Amino acid sequence: MPYDATMKTLAPPTLRRLACAATLAIAAVSIAGADSGKDPSLKRTAHVESPDAIGVGRMLPDLAFTSLDKAEHSLAALAKARKATVICATSVTCPLSIRYGPKLATLAREYATRDVQFILLNVSDTDSVADMREQANRLGWTGLSLADTSRNIRATLGIRTTTEVFVIDAARTLVYRGAVDDQYGVGSALPAPRSPWLRQALDALLADRRVEIPATWSPGCVVETPATAQKVEVPVTYHSRISRIVQNRCLDCHRRDGGAPFRLDTYEDVAGRAAMIKSLVTDSLMPPWHAAPVEDGELSPWSNDRSLPPPASAPTCSHGSTRTVPSETSRT
Repeated sequence: MPYDATMKTLAPPTLRRLACAATLAIAAVSIAGADSGKDPSLKRTAHVESPDAIGVGRMLPDLAFTSLDKAEHSLAALAKARKATVICATSVTCPLSIRYGPKLATLAREYATRDVQFILLNVSDTDSVADMREQANRLGWTGLSLADTSRNIRATLGIRTTTEVFVIDAARTLVYRGAVDDQYGVGSALPAPRSPWLRQALDALLADRRVEIPATWSPGCVVETPATAQKVEVPVTYHSRISRIVQNRCLDCHRRDGGAPFRLDTYEDVAGRAAMIKSLVTDSLMPPWHAAPVEDGELSPWSNDRSLPPPASAPTCSHGSTRTVPSETSRT
């Protein structure tokens, strides 16, 4: 590196403070890449992940929150009013959050015309409200902006980094979570993104198509979630969990004109065969899948893999034994 004469104007203590600040910034981002037993470099860049391991496809609970303008909101009301809602984790100081801020603001303005709302969610305990307002003004942010001061939102969503985004449909189903795209990573940057995952997820959802890549890792600064934070759970019912599992794993065949001998597209269809479903799922006979299983949490190499991982099979079997009586909404 050539010598820069302008550096002579900086006193040694100042140089040390700048070096320390840069080191801390890099370390904060790198912490989110630490994962024992795996190549840490895989966490420094965005990549595709297994959706089952991180809750994609599940119904999110209703969450109450207050925006920076002191207005009260609920996730249920916001989601129901739009075709899609995008919750964008952010931080005022994280280097990758700063890089992705203008891109999020541009996407928010573009998709607002297609009935999609973006919510800027600050998940840093060290950012002040004044800093958050200044960030929103600098970005020209037109959507909601809020701070997760209770830490309950990050605990409920399981937010991992300060750049992670969550795409939710009108029924509060999490259809995508992860990176905006693959342009920026820890210590790396591409001239342009090769995989615009967030845009692809929104376009698929708005066109009533399956999201082809529903989960990715989003490199960024690690999110602190204290043990005292309250994680809001959704009760297991047909509407909240079972119907979504059936839709994702069974309806390719168990539908009208499908290859299966009977349909499973209504509550009555599923409840009427609850005992049989429990038996077949417990014995791993359904959904039929004869390829070698992947390790828990790993991404399947097969695009048509409909096998049930243990976290998804548990509520299915529970429903098969209890035949939960649905509420009115459970029939939808």
